[in-house]
Amino acid sequence: MAIFPTITQQELESVGVVGLPDTPSMTARAMQEKFEETARSLLAPKFNALAAQLEGPGGAAVGAAVPEGLPSGTPATVQGVLNGLNEARKAHTARQDNPHAVTAQQTGAYTRQETEQAIDRRVLEIGAGDMTRAEYDPNGRRQDVYAYADGVGVHVYTHQKVGTVHRLTGSGACGRVKLTANAAAGDTVQVNGKTVPAYVGGEAFADALAGEALSGRWLSFVWDGAQVNFKGGGGLTGAKLALADAEPADVRRGRTFYARGRGLQTGTAEYPQYLGVVSATIGANAVLADYTLTPGVWRIVAAAWRDNREYGYIAVQVGGTEHGGTEPTYGHGRVLDVTLTLTENTSCRVLTRSNYVVGGCWAIVRQP
Repeated sequence: MAIFPTITQQELESVGVVGLPDTPSMTARAMQEKFEETARSLLAPKFNALAAQLEGPGGAAVGAAVPEGLPSGTPATVQGVLNGLNEARKAHTARQDNPHAVTAQQTGAYTRQETEQAIDRRVLEIGAGDMTRAEYDPNGRRQDVYAYADGVGVHVYTHQKVGTVHRLTGSGACGRVKLTANAAAGDTVQVNGKTVPAYVGGEAFADALAGEALSGRWLSFVWDGAQVNFKGGGGLTGAKLALADAEPADVRRGRTFYARGRGLQTGTAEYPQYLGVVSATIGANAVLADYTLTPGVWRIVAAAWRDNREYGYIAVQVGGTEHGGTEPTYGHGRVLDVTLTLTENTSCRVLTRSNYVVGGCWAIVRQP
């Protein structure tokens, strides 16, 4: 039985005009239908049936030539050829012997050596990453280090002095600023328009920096939102200087000092000193010098030399009181060393006592 119905000879002879008399006894309408009978009654139904079968599941059973390369025994139908090609495809896909000799370079893939090297590098990177995390992120915080640095890094602020106010503008807890003017006593500090306490060590900003040449200098500080703490302090602060009570009259003229503040002061006090030398033999009770000592502390030192036969010494009379020293070892006169505190101008006389002296010297000096 044919897969698709064919037109038999009998069917052909049963339709059409073949075999009709030369003058058919038919109406015009019947004669037209007789001429169309073969196409309408035989050919059209057969053609439609063929089309329906080809479009349906059975169409794959149509005979076909088996291509070269398919296994022997492959059915010579469309479906058989399709099944054979599918099996060949699956067998080819399952092969692992690279039948087409394709190289890694052709496909853009790593070679075996490159793959091993890439794996080794990745293992090293992973290990290095683990060690880095252990070193820099031991607690596993996984923070953005750049964002963290923005929060705790040193930020540059700008400075402007308006009147007695030092205006700092910027952001960040740790800052540094280049001053555009010096600080003076009574100055205050603002941060972003807000007046806040400011310190240098334990001292107020103005007290610590007033009088210093800081314009154009950089200062570092910490801003906690409530107060500014500038780096520095711990030295001789204004508070400590205030404890020093020296006056210029207490310091020798021409000498500089600090007291009661940061201003450098110059002493005005006179500290006279009287020196004398005896270089010739002088008898007893000879007046060697007369002075007037001002109020203050005075140190008086004197010594005399004499020969081995007799002795003499130098004495100093201060306000009617005589100071003669003590007896030294044999061969020398007495040595005088006395410190006196005077409350008013007082006369002072240097003279010899006992027998004669061969030589001597003295020094009378006002103490600071």
